[in-house]
Amino acid sequence: MGCRGAQLYVAPVRELGDQGENMGRKLFDKNLKVFRKINPDIHSALKSLGKAKKNLVSIGDDDWDLIHEGKPFYGTGAKEFANRQVSEFWKTQSGRVNMHPPQPGNHEPIVRDCFMSMLKRATDDQITFFENRCDLRSYYLVVLGSGMAEHLPALADLTECKSIIIVEPDIRLLHASLQNFDWGGLIGRFDRQKGFEFNLVMNVDPQLALVDLRSIIRNQRTPSFLDGLCVFEHYQADHFRPIKEQLFGDCSNLVAGLGFIFDEMNMVHNSYFNLRRGKLRIFQSDLPPNKYSAFVVGSGPSLDNDIDAIRAHAGTALVLSCGSSIAPLLDSGIVPDFHIECENVIENYEMLCLVAERHDISKIPLIAGSTVHPGMLELFDDVTVYFRRGLASYHLFSPGEWSRLANCTPTVTNAGTVFAMEVGCKDIYLFGVDLGSRESDKHHAASTPYNRGELDFEWHMPLAIQMPANFGGQSRTHAGYLEVKSMIEFVIRDRGADLEFFNCSDGLMIDGVTPLHSADIQIRDAIASKQTLANEILNRFPAYTNDQFELVWDGERRVSKNRECRDLMVKFLNAGTTQYNDVMSGLFNISDSLQQLSGNLREDDQLDVEMQMYRGSAAQALMIAHYFMVRTGNDADRKKIATIVRDEMTKFIENLFLKVDEFYGGLVDPKTAQPSTIFDER
Repeated sequence: MGCRGAQLYVAPVRELGDQGENMGRKLFDKNLKVFRKINPDIHSALKSLGKAKKNLVSIGDDDWDLIHEGKPFYGTGAKEFANRQVSEFWKTQSGRVNMHPPQPGNHEPIVRDCFMSMLKRATDDQITFFENRCDLRSYYLVVLGSGMAEHLPALADLTECKSIIIVEPDIRLLHASLQNFDWGGLIGRFDRQKGFEFNLVMNVDPQLALVDLRSIIRNQRTPSFLDGLCVFEHYQADHFRPIKEQLFGDCSNLVAGLGFIFDEMNMVHNSYFNLRRGKLRIFQSDLPPNKYSAFVVGSGPSLDNDIDAIRAHAGTALVLSCGSSIAPLLDSGIVPDFHIECENVIENYEMLCLVAERHDISKIPLIAGSTVHPGMLELFDDVTVYFRRGLASYHLFSPGEWSRLANCTPTVTNAGTVFAMEVGCKDIYLFGVDLGSRESDKHHAASTPYNRGELDFEWHMPLAIQMPANFGGQSRTHAGYLEVKSMIEFVIRDRGADLEFFNCSDGLMIDGVTPLHSADIQIRDAIASKQTLANEILNRFPAYTNDQFELVWDGERRVSKNRECRDLMVKFLNAGTTQYNDVMSGLFNISDSLQQLSGNLREDDQLDVEMQMYRGSAAQALMIAHYFMVRTGNDADRKKIATIVRDEMTKFIENLFLKVDEFYGGLVDPKTAQPSTIFDER
């Protein structure tokens, strides 16, 4: 039998001798230590399967097959199979992903101008661009299936990849490979300190494996160089189908949402005015645990069915309204104990203004990210601000690690769930956290402003993915919601060991959260006085004054650091000649410098703030520059495009610098800085 459907000759086999088994056990133990060092979770899973098993059979000289599920996995030697497969893969180039041509309308103005300048100059110079990549290299190599791993070194050599991502849903196969393959040797060549990346994705759910894959690429040093990515399918499995569909569909979606310069400036702008305002509290993590319950209320469609149950128990549990769910709660006579916000977009402020026209929301304590619209804080009397790590505003204004709400993205319900955990609630109930819908045309609860015709809003997220639903059957969702689900599950695994989670939403099933119909809720410890408990929580958050802000903010320093950031990236581009390889190295170095911080800003305050400001826009421009570079086929055109890319990328960096310099200049003088200035130049 071949490897999951492959038609190959079945060679005669013989069992390994004692010497071979001893060598296999030694290598197994060595590999186990390697995985303990790089990934404790995978190490634990491997260790749980026990010692090396007698499931390898010798085929010829120095080759083996694996007996898997009672049958030969390859039907020939693993090395022979791998060599044949790799040779065919490279001969046909069938696994190469070529990006769609960049479109000017898909980019913000500053990136679009760079793109059009490159294209015009290339057209004027009569450069010929090919439909697909003209070289054989691939920055990324995605391998679907580890099997016995014999194919991995050859693939790494052929592609010259700097990042390898191995997707293996069957832990038993990885466990078996520890007996014959030197994982330490492979992992050692992908040294992160030298600009390489090694990743292993082992989520058994294919959609969540895709979420993991997307997260890996987005957070690596160079997410801009997806063009030419290689996908190698070692064996056939349904698990790999959605991954291939994503990669061969529109690979650029994997890095969508990295941000752009005006969004980053907007978030710094909002944080500046929110904190300069004073008259607020700063969130403090790790409050003492309590025995009480919290209702985390999102605005998914199923909220309509649970309003009565929430009202019935609202007197005995803390009610946290998340984003637009405040509207249906107040319309139903339920006053939240805390309101949670995280988004910086002006639409959320406008939504709250509509709610404030019908209800007095001023007495509800607001728990908001530092980056929300400044007008939002004026609607509430009691405001607590939290920080999100990975944003420039965190590094600029945060008083310390304790002030961040960890893992509170990507949506406000993530923030609400984490907040409930951080303030010590023991039992946490989720309502309206549907993350999709059983019906494709429903996206929010009926009584939210989105469905009341009060907002200029059109839903653009097709619910095309089918996933197990909380109460059985299937629910429709999309990739963005799967990221929300994945983050909730991570937080529960990481910090929820002593807590109980219940999902009353009729949406996606969330691992680690017990499905519970709202009619079956039984509050174990009723809160005697919710007002007293809420005040106790709030009083633990330290006050933040305008004087404290003035001690933190240093506009002159930021102007200086912005200049250093510009100089560093221009230096990368001009470090060598205008030769093709020198310019390509410059692009790689810029991308590395932008991405190294990746949600983990260093404490030495060198260039991280400004790099974060530049990151999203620069990633888009780098992707375009790389696309043009790798589609020139002769030396003359390569020399021309290298010169064009270096010139235009230098101009682009100068434009980024000027935008940030002007922005900082407006904040240096508090008398001229106005909170009403909202950047919207996308």
